[in-house]
Amino acid sequence: MLWEEGKLKLDDPVSKYIPEFKNPEVLVTVDPLKTRATKREITIRHLLPFGRSDNFT
Repeated sequence: MLWEEGKLKLDDPVSKYIPEFKNPEVLVTVDPLKTRATKREITIRHLLPFGRSDNFT
């Protein structure tokens, strides 16, 4: 509904709506613990499920 109303775009970064998602990092190694910045921010599109589901009840 928000997309249909033009209130958000699928390629908007999630951090636009949830600031805690700004500057995400990914795990590189566990021992020693090492992370790095992601190459791009997480978008609304990334959070959507793939495919289609008609099994809503």
